[in-house]
Amino acid sequence: AYSADWSPDKSQIVFIGSKDGNPEVYVMSADGSDIHRLVASPEIEGGPRWSADGASIYFWQSFDDGTWLVKSVDVITGQVAPVQGTRNGDAMIAVSPIGDRIALARNVQGSQSIEIIDLGLAEESMSIPDGAAAPTWSPEGDKLAYLDDGAQLRIMDTESGATVAVPSPYD
Repeated sequence: AYSADWSPDKSQIVFIGSKDGNPEVYVMSADGSDIHRLVASPEIEGGPRWSADGASIYFWQSFDDGTWLVKSVDVITGQVAPVQGTRNGDAMIAVSPIGDRIALARNVQGSQSIEIIDLGLAEESMSIPDGAAAPTWSPEGDKLAYLDDGAQLRIMDTESGATVAVPSPYD
């Protein structure tokens, strides 16, 4: 098992398991009981992250033709749907704590960037190019921390787009 994430209410954990040899999305109770597969497909799944309200889980799916797509699965019904506004190459998913946006670390043909998708509009609302990776939201959902191509930590205000570099403690 790998790529685990706690549910917002801390009662469940989503993770990727390969019980049948194919990486798929599983959910279990926080005490390790009630393990069940939530997504069963011939594709490879990864990077599961809970929605802010705990009703769904976002994950990526990798296909034989080399494409990657971000999808969501309803935790109760198991219904899987593509996330509108996402496209090939999306990998690492960071869900805003408010639940209105997701940040996607994208790697297309060796070029890394972060795209912020407004889930209400189902479209890209902001792009951070030039090697940006490893996005994580502030608790309020108004800032996004990420690493640039030189492994410099940066913090971006997601409303204005203003970015500041965080000084390294090793300089």
